[in-house]
Amino acid sequence: MAAARLCERLGHHVEEASPEVDAKALSSASLLMVCANIRAALDVRAAMLGREPMASDVERLTWARATEGHRARASDYARSIGVMHRVGRQVARFFTRYDVLLTPTMCQLPRPLGVLDLMTDDEEAYTRAVLGSIAFTSLFNSTGSPAMSVPLGWSRSGLPIGVQFVAPFGDEATLFRLGAQLEAEQPWFERRPPASS
Repeated sequence: MAAARLCERLGHHVEEASPEVDAKALSSASLLMVCANIRAALDVRAAMLGREPMASDVERLTWARATEGHRARASDYARSIGVMHRVGRQVARFFTRYDVLLTPTMCQLPRPLGVLDLMTDDEEAYTRAVLGSIAFTSLFNSTGSPAMSVPLGWSRSGLPIGVQFVAPFGDEATLFRLGAQLEAEQPWFERRPPASS
């Protein structure tokens, strides 16, 4: 990967490694927590309006997630919190050996407008598109590890391709220093993707 070679050229030691986490348990826990939080947000808004939340208040898939969140039990939510804490400890162990983790930001180039449509009837296609967008970033949203996406690559059509760098919990300073070093070596400030017609 070009980003790894760039880091080596800048004097960093690079080796292949990744944190070992229970991805299936994390996925289930994350979904339940998202659903519960969507429902809680809708309940707050409905209380402000003085009525119960309704499907017509939000997009179709948002309502589906809110319905799942309404059905979940408090014990399900508590177990999900436990999964998040366990995964956070697993990621923390990884960072006792490594200063920074380098990954792609996304699994694919950004999708055209309309693919991530919360009104779609094709929930499976929507879910695949979302997971293709967040597969590398969602773990660190869950653990709270600081991460940055740096445009170190460009597609043939001129879209920036992000490279994600993740540091241990609370170590944003390492990312700021690394980001400054990368930008000095390979500036991106003046680069802009082409405007769509």
